[in-house]
Amino acid sequence: MTSYDNLSYELTCGNTTYSNESLNASLFRELIGELELYDFVVLEPSVPLENSIYLQAASLMESEQAGQMVVELRLELSKQEFRHYQLLTQDHDQILTLFLNYWGAQRLPDLTHWEDVSDQFQ
Repeated sequence: MTSYDNLSYELTCGNTTYSNESLNASLFRELIGELELYDFVVLEPSVPLENSIYLQAASLMESEQAGQMVVELRLELSKQEFRHYQLLTQDHDQILTLFLNYWGAQRLPDLTHWEDVSDQFQ
């Protein structure tokens, strides 16, 4: 089992980047709670977390998806192979929980109900 004792994160929201020392639950709550005001929120671990290189969320602006947000996670399986998953939701609390678990518990979400959209990036 991989040890993530020295894992650090970088959080990017719009044009602002927060280093590991600046990250806390209140910051995640603020940024994700106001997600509709920002283009995206991306959380990147310093080394892949169970092959995941980032977790990101963004609001969808298309009128037919008003209020919807997309959460995406990328798994790098090798230099040439990856899987890209997405989840559509309107629930800011669900997104907050996903980010807090990824950051605080170093735990990936259960991808069972996420859509594998890897073929869109091939």
